[in-house]
Amino acid sequence: MDRRSFLFLAGGALAYPLFRFMQTSARGSGLPSEFELVSGYGRWVDSAIDQIDPSLPSRLVIFNPGSGAMHDFPVPFRIHMAVQNPRRPEQLILISKWGTEIASFNRTSGSVEGTASSAKGRRFFGHAVWDPKEDGFWISEQDDLDFRGRIVLRGHDLAIRREMESHGLYPHDVQMPEPGVLAVANNGDFYGIEESDFNPPRELRVSNVTWIDTRSGRVLRQVRFPELLGRAGASHFQSLPERAALVGGKTRGDDDASVVIRVAQDGSYRFLKPTAGSESYYQGEAISFALDGDRIVWTHSKEKAVFSAALDGDQAHLLTPTRSRGIAAWDDELIVSHAKKPILLKIKGKDVVAEIDGPSLDGHRWGSHLSRIKGA
Repeated sequence: MDRRSFLFLAGGALAYPLFRFMQTSARGSGLPSEFELVSGYGRWVDSAIDQIDPSLPSRLVIFNPGSGAMHDFPVPFRIHMAVQNPRRPEQLILISKWGTEIASFNRTSGSVEGTASSAKGRRFFGHAVWDPKEDGFWISEQDDLDFRGRIVLRGHDLAIRREMESHGLYPHDVQMPEPGVLAVANNGDFYGIEESDFNPPRELRVSNVTWIDTRSGRVLRQVRFPELLGRAGASHFQSLPERAALVGGKTRGDDDASVVIRVAQDGSYRFLKPTAGSESYYQGEAISFALDGDRIVWTHSKEKAVFSAALDGDQAHLLTPTRSRGIAAWDDELIVSHAKKPILLKIKGKDVVAEIDGPSLDGHRWGSHLSRIKGA
């Protein structure tokens, strides 16, 4: 089957029953929630930040945590995250990680409406955020020719409108914490770029979180992490009030301790430490964040851990030792996608209270994030 035939394969979406429930909450037994969760679901292939992610046919999964309904649809590449068009809620923008494609997906028809490719020498870096005022979305890109990070505004038709610098290298997570302001995590140099053919300025190589005015592209604020240069970098974060954030780092090796940084309103920052006895779980990249009442929760994809911290706390508390990727908070529970198995986990307190099977497709696993969208 050629790529275009696959792309527009009719959305014969399959609904899968949920198996292996050990316990269900009252609101998880038939009443649909007001929002749904979206995630990628595909074959696992190792990839690296300095390489183009291959366009492997994959699936898009939409899951309602209230009713338990789960549907999956064919898509042309592995999805890192999705963003919804609030004026046309049936439209989802699908973003590849380190890849050269994005897509517009219509959840009503269950099919891909169109795709767009990155410019020559560029790659999409997995994240986007919808800007209601612009009626479009901002997406992070890396220019491998100019060796600069970019934040690009595209419309609902995926066409480029304008762009600006991300003020760093390898921009990944991008959010809109307030109208007219973008926040972006620039991963920076953790490979030792100075030893290669590239030698970008140090101010770009240092990992940072930057707040940018969307109209002018002017830097409103930047918090830099020189301690991470050459060994780690900021990749994901959770926005907090008054331009504060909790930032997750990506380390060079699996044996390195996780990097989680609390950025305060005044620009100061401190590294969170795990509580005594949980150090062995505090490994790998802190990849997905969610707000859960008076705490922040996040996952560590390479190790068996879901952690939490108080909104103003200095310590990372181990919630449950399980391999995890995406995370979302719902109805006093957490929903977490497993990093190794094709299951979703429901976590209440520190206990896994339910395991939910994903689509029965050989070799498929969940993508990196659970994107929250308004329900159908």
